[in-house]
Formats: sequence, structure tokens, C-alpha cells
Amino acid sequence: MRALLLILALGLLLPALEASSCTYCHENTTLMQGYGEFVITQEQVWNESKMFRQGLGGPKCEDCHLGNPENYTREGAHSGLLSLIIVSRKDALLKLNRSYYPKIDVYQDGSALRIINNPYVVKTVLYHDRNRDNYAFNFTIANMTCGKCHPRQVEDYLTSSMGNARMQSAYPRFTYPAPHNCGYWLVNLSQIREDLAVPYSEEQAWLNDRVCQQCHTSCLDCHYQPDKGKGRHFFSRSVEASTCYFGGGRGICHVGAEEYRRGAGYFRDEVFGLANDIHADLNLSCLECHTYQDHNITRSATCGDCHLKEEGELAKSVHANLTCEACHVSSLAGYQATFWAPGDYYSMPTPLAKINYYGVMDVPILIRDEDGKWIPVKPIPQAVLNMRLNLSPTELSFRALPGLRNSSRDSFAVVGTFSSLPRYNKVIAWVHMDKISHGFGKGRECDSCHSTGEQRSYATWSYEGEHVDESIYFSGESYVVANSSGMFIFLRNTSEIPMEKAVQYAPWIYGIQWNFSGDFSIKSKMKYCNDRNCEKCHDSVHETVTPKYLKKRSLFLSTVILLLGVFVGVAMAAYISRKKRKLKYQEK
Repeated sequence: MRALLLILALGLLLPALEASSCTYCHENTTLMQGYGEFVITQEQVWNESKMFRQGLGGPKCEDCHLGNPENYTREGAHSGLLSLIIVSRKDALLKLNRSYYPKIDVYQDGSALRIINNPYVVKTVLYHDRNRDNYAFNFTIANMTCGKCHPRQVEDYLTSSMGNARMQSAYPRFTYPAPHNCGYWLVNLSQIREDLAVPYSEEQAWLNDRVCQQCHTSCLDCHYQPDKGKGRHFFSRSVEASTCYFGGGRGICHVGAEEYRRGAGYFRDEVFGLANDIHADLNLSCLECHTYQDHNITRSATCGDCHLKEEGELAKSVHANLTCEACHVSSLAGYQATFWAPGDYYSMPTPLAKINYYGVMDVPILIRDEDGKWIPVKPIPQAVLNMRLNLSPTELSFRALPGLRNSSRDSFAVVGTFSSLPRYNKVIAWVHMDKISHGFGKGRECDSCHSTGEQRSYATWSYEGEHVDESIYFSGESYVVANSSGMFIFLRNTSEIPMEKAVQYAPWIYGIQWNFSGDFSIKSKMKYCNDRNCEKCHDSVHETVTPKYLKKRSLFLSTVILLLGVFVGVAMAAYISRKKRKLKYQEK
């Protein structure tokens, strides 16, 4: 009798066991008591993800999360399970701790850093298709999960520009192929050590790599879009602009490159309280301007696809050698200076802590690209302390990425090598100038370019100790002057800096200057210009032409010359006629 009851019990239990230990536990509210946020049914997952296909079925838990669905113990079932990577603001090596889960909102609302309920503790959340050691996209995991159903798409992504950036190998040194705000990318540690004048451990190098890799995207960063209305397992083929920009509210992806480094992003109000790009307010997605195929998204976009009339007018005007953004982008946010100096970076002592000064610059500086076209940039003073190598000053140069891009509109100028600090010498310094491509709005005033022929820009900024020394706070300002002699950047602090920290945080105090030669002058107004109404003489901005009064004066002069010509012609004809008559009279 007992044997029969045992067989019956096993018979009832086996179907559940055969299904999966994942569903056996996570569909059972009794077994999941105390872990209600992890209760979900297989049918609910399929409904939310839209991945179920009639006749084919849908993915099972282990297809995406791995683990061991045949083991019914807690430890055994979770063996090899993929999980979130939670990154702390103070420790980039934060271990998984369930006490942090209540601080995380699993849903995204598309806003900056809103996924975290306590942003001071948790910096961001990374999804499970990444390496746990350096946070880079893990192609092997992607193939084992997404690649089961989407093998071609995973292969396509791997060869795309975003996929190629997954291991950050383009800038193996601070100086090669060109200086860059991101610093070096960990490719060859021995090369970095050769450049440095102080010891640099493998742990310190890996920390820097993790900090950078957080922003480089993976499959889930784009297509996984948990939403309160659509569910925790919602995926989307299309990608919203907020996903490209914030990683769905996790503060990663393009917000770093566009808002902080370049200075003019898309959802600017979310980050620095500036006016959004006009296209964001019109609810345009990134992919409506940046065309794509097989995960290869074009870097450039053409305004003329929508603004054909304006582009045609501009091409015929005296502003034909300006890009649209040269006029239609104004305030620039983000980094106003970046120094790599000794400090406690994410609680780890390192000679290469990245110290950023955040603020707003009032107007861009315009430079000519390699084709002679004026483009807007945000000049950022950069310096690296504790260096062994020497760099000679250069003029404006444009960065290229061997094997990826032969040229770009992103530029730099090396200002030289300095040994004027009381310690941490030598110092290499340069000016970083990436092209600005977003932040479109109303056009700049004519005076902002043409008042004197000399470009001027002003920025205010502050240092708040993020990731480095939270005991220090000070503010400052920068002036950029660009004229026919070159570009000159002047920094000064407007609040007190502890003198023992000034070497790392204010190297300008010790004579380091960010100046380089070149011609950045812009044609100034004529002395008889009406300062208040440029369009009175120049027509509308896109149709800007030779001034109307000059056209009228030219017409008047042409008329006078024509009349003079007619008068001279008539006079000459009369003179020749008289001469002929005189000759005939003499012959008679």
C-alpha cells in the first residue's frame, strides 16, 4: 500500500519536475514566500516578451538565464545562473548583495538614472550578457542565450561599430593613435607602465577598464526594455531614443559621449537642466536620422533629409561653409576640464584617477574641419600626471582610428609637456575637441560670431568629488579665446582649494597652460553695420547674401557705369562722325 501511494505521489510530482525547476519554484507563491519580486509564470514571460510562436513554442527560463533546470535544490538550480551586475558609486567591484535589490526598480521609465531608488548607493545596473570581471559585452554568453534564436543578429552585432567597441582596443595608450578624454584602453599593460613614471598594478588597470566598459553596449542594453505597463520581460525590436541615450534610465550609453564629453546631447533637461534638442521634444527617435542595416548604424546624419529647403538655401548663401549645428547649438554642458592624477578612484588608490569638472559653457568655439567647413566644438583642457614620456606641441589635428575610421571631425591639439609641479611630474597636456552634433535649437545670434572677429566662450564649473575625493568641493570658471593667433584657455578656481590637493586638482596654479597656435578668427562686422538688425541687410539666415545695401549700391554703380559707357560711346561716335566730315571737306 505504501509503495502504491509513493508511486502515485511521484506520478503527480514528476510532470512538475520534468517541466523545469525554474517554473516549479518561481510559479509557486508558497515556495517563493519572502521573494515576491521573483514570482512569475512561464505564460506571463511569453506574453510580456512576445517571443512565443504558435507551433514553435517560446524560450524557457534556462534559454536566457542559464542555470540548471534539472536540479531542484536552491544551490544546484542556480549553479551557473546569470544575474545582474550592480555597480556602486563607491566601489566598482560591488559584490551582489540582496540588500541592494529593494533599492532597484526593475522597470524603466526612460529617464536618466531613475531606475535606481537610491542613486547615491548604486551607480548603475548592468545586465547579464557581460563579463563580470571587466563589464564588457560577452559574446560567448550572447551566443548561448540570444544567439539560440537569433544567431545571425548576434553575428551582425559583433561586426558593427558598437560590437567592435566591446573590448575598447582603439586607444591602447594615452598618446596613440591620439590623446583622448577617455584616456587609455587596456590592451597592453606593459605599454602603459612604460609611459608612467610610477608603479601601476594590474588591479588598478582593471578598475579603469571596468569604469569605461560600463557604457559600451550589449544586446540587452538596447532590446530589453522592462516597463511597468508592459512587464519585466518586455523586449522590443525597435529602440527608443531614451534607450540609446540613457540605457533605459541606467545612465549609460550615449549620455556619456554626447552630454558629458561632447557637451550637447539629446535629453539635456534630464542631466543639466538645459533645453532638450528640438528633435527630442518632437519625439523623434535616433534611428529616424541615423540609418541602419544589420545592426550597423550610420555615425553621420543629414539635416537635408527633412530640411531640404533650408539646406538648399544654405548651400547658396555666404554661410555655405558652415554646418547646421555651427549656428543651431548653443550652451555646452558636461566636462569642462579633465585631469588624470593620483587619488582614490572608486575607493582604490591609483595614480590615474579621472578627475572631471562639470559645468556649462555658454557658446561653442568654431573650427574648420579637414574640408574647410566650420564646425562647433567644446575645447576641454586635459592633463595626465606622473608621465615619463614627452609630447611636443602641435596645431589643431583630427583623430583617426586605424582599421575603423581613416578620419573624423573630432580633434585635439597637444600643448606640450610640463615639469613645473612640486610633485607628480611629468605632465602631458592637450586640448580635447570633439565635434558637437546634437542639442539643436534656435540659431545663435549673429553677434556671437561676428562682433569682433575673435571668438570668446565662458564656462562655470565645479568639482564635487564623484568617485575620487568626496571631501573636496570647489568651483571655478574658464575662458576660451580663439583668434587669428591661436586658441587660449584660461582656468581659475573661484572658491578655495586645499593647497595640499592643488597639485592634483588645480595644475593651472603651477604654470600649465592650454594654448596652441592656429587661425580661428571669423569675419567681423563692417563699421557701418546696424548692430540690432542684421537681417535688414542680409535677408533671412539661411539665405544670407551680400548685404542688400551693397546690392543696391552695386546696381547704382552698374547703372552709372552703363550710362557713362553710353555717353562715352555717343561722344566717340559724334567725334568720329565730325572727323569723317572734316576729312571729306578737306578732300573737296
